[in-house]
Amino acid sequence: MRKSVFLSYHIRDNQEIAEIVLNESILEGMIANATLSHEDRLRTFYKAMLFSSGMLKQEGWVNIPIKLTSEELGMIINSSRVTVSRIQNKWIKAGLCSKEGSRLRLDQHLFHGIYDWRDCRSE
Repeated sequence: MRKSVFLSYHIRDNQEIAEIVLNESILEGMIANATLSHEDRLRTFYKAMLFSSGMLKQEGWVNIPIKLTSEELGMIINSSRVTVSRIQNKWIKAGLCSKEGSRLRLDQHLFHGIYDWRDCRSE
């Protein structure tokens, strides 16, 4: 049995393991907010959102599934509305982000180099 299938089976059926995984995620979030740059926090948040909604792909463009204001994003990543707007405008100029109406689209290349423990598990 592959490790990822084994873990998901046991997490689903074992409340204690599920709580450990949740606490680990909370700790990772706290550490990220204390150590990552504002831009890396925003990239990490978007990657986590896309992963949890099943929309994370290897390449290409993806629509952000939830409409959040710059102010809301700033509160989530412990930053300001102005900083979030500057980061997104920087990504637009670099060709990594686009806005279609009120929809935000991100190029998957934006997520390359973001550490994720899920990427390190053996299959």
